[in-house]
Amino acid sequence: PENWSGMLAAVAEEKNLDGRQHGDVRLLLAQRAGELVGLEALKHFLSGDDADATRAALTGWAIKNPVAALEWLGKEASPETRRLFIGAAIRGLALTEPDLAISELESIPIERRKNYTGRFVDSLVRATGLDGTEVLIGGMIKRAVAADNVKDDYLGNLFWDFAQLKIEQANTTGDIQGLADWLKKYVGQPYVNPAIVGAVVDRFARTDPLKAFQWLESYNRENLAAGQPTTVGYDFLMNAWTQKEGIESVGRWLGQMTAHPHYDRIAQRYSAVVAAKDPAAAMRWAATINDPSLKAAALDFVKSVSKPKG
Repeated sequence: PENWSGMLAAVAEEKNLDGRQHGDVRLLLAQRAGELVGLEALKHFLSGDDADATRAALTGWAIKNPVAALEWLGKEASPETRRLFIGAAIRGLALTEPDLAISELESIPIERRKNYTGRFVDSLVRATGLDGTEVLIGGMIKRAVAADNVKDDYLGNLFWDFAQLKIEQANTTGDIQGLADWLKKYVGQPYVNPAIVGAVVDRFARTDPLKAFQWLESYNRENLAAGQPTTVGYDFLMNAWTQKEGIESVGRWLGQMTAHPHYDRIAQRYSAVVAAKDPAAAMRWAATINDPSLKAAALDFVKSVSKPKG
């Protein structure tokens, strides 16, 4: 508590003397100052119009003394200050009081809630682990369903961030099947970004393309039955499969799938992959698509790829 301002002054002096920024270290010191002296540090950074350091200090204050930090935000801070910095307090709360952090996040008007989800899931995971965080997110999903907010971006942001951590975990452990089984629990939900499905099937296809295809088929059947507008993931499947086994091998498999109900979508994605290496072959594959709009899109894409540059 006695030397926090001196530490920051030393960092500022180095910047003035030789231009060294110490950006991450400075924010770490700002957060530690918030933990140690709370409002004193916050006022210091606010007076210097230093938004990043203010956020870091508020996060630290909320970690150490969440009641005081929230009381200041609610009673003393201006509405604009609260709007700008509430997310920092929520991140600090998430590290020590996850339930309170979630309550604060859910108290923010729905139209602004998405602005405060950055790094929130990371903080929850540090506090409760992946399994604990999934339980907390599950509660948020239930409340969003009850409030008819399940399609809002804030929930999609949270699920995206959590899914990235699950994918990282699977990459480390090698349990891609477990990852695919986990995602299947959320099939048909509007907060599941199609790119998450793509990332999962990409990793699955790099180990077992046929199993990846079968899993994606099952996912898409359930996804469409739940009211989602279109299939997802075939572009990631074709990219990963062709990288693993080559375009010729995948082409032989696809040639046997012409009666498949999703053939047009798969062939469209495959022709896009082939276009980079063999535009003429890609045009032939695009011509096999039955759906007029998908065929036109596939042909246009191949033409754009094969068009001479310059």
